[in-house]
Amino acid sequence: MTSTTLSFFQRWQTLRKGRGPFCLNLDPSERLLRDWNLPVDAEGLQRFCAAVLEAAQDRVSVIKPQSAYFERFGPAGLEVLRDVIAAI
Repeated sequence: MTSTTLSFFQRWQTLRKGRGPFCLNLDPSERLLRDWNLPVDAEGLQRFCAAVLEAAQDRVSVIKPQSAYFERFGPAGLEVLRDVIAAI
């Protein structure tokens, strides 16, 4: 079976063996952006997500971005969401 024909559960089983069973919820709230001294805009959103994804890349099995936190920045936020999904 190739990776494209494996079910989500099968892929997750493989990932969790090496990374653990955790799911990281990517919820870049206004407060988080401010706490990280980032601008509360699509640029701050992108910088926050890049840092979190780099830190989590081999440590969690699943990353789930919460689309509402991206949608609030309109088309620019959706572009960041697209890039996050591609990176995941």
